[in-house]
This record gives sequence, structure tokens and C-alpha cells, in this order.
Amino acid sequence: MDMSGTGGTAPYLEVGYGQGPLTCPAGFETSDILVNVGNGGTEATGALTWSLTNWPNAGGFVIDPAQTTCVASAPFAGTTDCVLAVSFAPTLATEYQGVIQVSASPGGSASWTLTGNATTLTLTASSSALTFAPTPVGQTSVTQTLIVFNPGVWPSQDDFSVAITGSGAASFEIVSDTCDGIPMAANTPCTLTIAFKPTAAGDAPATLTAGAGAAIPTVSVTLDGTGE
Repeated sequence: MDMSGTGGTAPYLEVGYGQGPLTCPAGFETSDILVNVGNGGTEATGALTWSLTNWPNAGGFVIDPAQTTCVASAPFAGTTDCVLAVSFAPTLATEYQGVIQVSASPGGSASWTLTGNATTLTLTASSSALTFAPTPVGQTSVTQTLIVFNPGVWPSQDDFSVAITGSGAASFEIVSDTCDGIPMAANTPCTLTIAFKPTAAGDAPATLTAGAGAAIPTVSVTLDGTGE
């Protein structure tokens, strides 16, 4: 409809994002996606506003003001576009939806629903248990190798850590370690070489636990050996 009497068309807002659902592990954050906002009319809108509502779970999608080119509380020129930069930063391993709504008067309102799926990043180990041959007290067994693997496409955000606990923990020694103290790269293994050096006669049960921050569940491996 001609609102100006000179062939102009009334402003009307449009919003959209042309790709599918976003996926990342809980506790991580994707790079920004660009949600396009447009004024399909030739005349300017009134003051532009927008909102982002996450549901059914709080958190999830976040607007990045630093990369957003739309100007809040200002008229939006006709036949122009701007972008709202949005990242996906889930806190729980579940499905998310985020509804972006843009409004202006004149200009009306428009909305777009973003979807996201948060997964759980996991670590795997080459064995769930290592059993060492009976070894004289004070002597060192033949070593065994444990491979820990991050099978995902996301690196860990925190450094890798390894701990041995349990009543027999003092009888086990990590001889070499390519894992501890560095972030766990995506789709990458690291190696722990472990020896049994009993401090007393009898069974020495222990547990090796490996992890890379609160966002990644730890992986545990049972260690067992007998001192003679």
C-alpha cells in the first residue's frame, strides 16, 4: 500500500535464518550465526526492538551485541537488512528452542524460531580394567598402556587431569603421560603408561580417573595387582 503518496510502500519487518538446528555439547558455545532482519517496505520503520526467548529450557541461545549490526531503538530504513548475531551455549544436554521477535511501529513484528540440540561430550578408554601380575613388594611390574580418547568433534575447554585413588593407590605409578595438563583435542587419543610397584603384600585395588573439566563426564578404569 502507498503510504507516502509518492509510490513508497509501508515498512514491514522480516526475520529468518537459512540453516538447520545447531548442535554442540553442553557447557560449550558455538560460533555466532547471523539471523537476518529486513525491512521489506521502502519507508522506514519506527524504533526497532527485538527479544530472544529460550524455551522450554532457560539458557541456550544468546545474542552477541558485539557482532550484531541491527541498531536498537532507532528507525530502520526501507529495503535494508541487518543481522542479529546469535550463539548456542547450552548448559544441559537436551533440546532447545529460541524465539527471536523483532518489532517496530510502524513496521509490525516478525519472529523466527531457532532450534538446538545439546549433546554430552564423552571420553573413552581402551580398557575398563588393568590387572597386573603378582609382583614382589618394592619391585616394579611390567608396564601396561591405557589409551584415552576424545571421540567428539569438540576439544575439551579445560586441561586433562588424571588421578589414582583407592586403598592401593600408592602401589601404582604413572610412568609416562601424554594426557595430563593439556586440553583434550577433538578426535584425538592420548596415552598413559602405568606400572605396579606394591608397597605391601596382598591385594592392592585402585581406580584411575581421567577427566577434562566439569562439562565432560570422567572415565574410570579399575587397577588391580597383588604384592608378594
